[in-house]
Amino acid sequence: MNDAYKESVNWNLEWPKNTTGFSRVLLISEGKVLMERDPSDPLQFVFHTHDVDSDRLFLAQVNDTSWYCSEVDADQVPDSIQLIGLRELASIDQHQFALASRATQLLRWHRTHQFCGTCGHQTAPGAGEHVLNCNNCNAIFYPKISPCVIVLIHKQDAILLARNIAHKDSTMFSLIAGFVEVGETVEQAVHREVMEEVGISVEDITYQGSQSWPFPSQLMLGFYAKYSSGTIIIQEDELLEADWYPITRLPDIPPELSIAGWMIQSFIRHKS
Repeated sequence: MNDAYKESVNWNLEWPKNTTGFSRVLLISEGKVLMERDPSDPLQFVFHTHDVDSDRLFLAQVNDTSWYCSEVDADQVPDSIQLIGLRELASIDQHQFALASRATQLLRWHRTHQFCGTCGHQTAPGAGEHVLNCNNCNAIFYPKISPCVIVLIHKQDAILLARNIAHKDSTMFSLIAGFVEVGETVEQAVHREVMEEVGISVEDITYQGSQSWPFPSQLMLGFYAKYSSGTIIIQEDELLEADWYPITRLPDIPPELSIAGWMIQSFIRHKS
């Protein structure tokens, strides 16, 4: 059932060979993106950027522009500039969200690895790649991502949807998801997470697509799985409720900009 889940932005992550081309720095403050009104369209927001300086991390090359990122203190943000969170930005512009998502993750990694976790000495950035080196004990630190599985479980024309306890004030239902544990495959993680959270068994697991999800640094790996056996018994410290919903009578679900929303809508399209 896999429709292509396309990349949000066409970028090149190879470090630029020189800095003679056009470059911009994306500014982040406390995890939020500095945005300003687009002069050509006051209803739209664009990145608030400045010229490249020494205090920045390479992001990507997009078209003819080399993008970098840097953090600024909240009290240095001009009154005319708006701070927009990543979730809000995702609903405004997927291209801007993808770039800002990468920026916040890189900056968080750089900020939290200024000192070696092995010997405590200060780290120093390497050349030509995102790496921090400890010159005292030779430990090496790369940016880390956390792989997560997210599963659309189907039974005939119904799908299993759940409401998470972490969002108890929301009416939105979504798919079963969880982190991949050390030593297990993603398929094993699907079976385990589904059994732990809703107490059922699944089969025919098929990969659908992935999405970078910067809350804080996750890679969501999307799967479809067919119901096999069991009765729904929710993990009460994780979920408020879970049930089967016919695709013709779904509750409030995530927007299609998220991989959960996209997988649900893709399943509906194939069943229609």
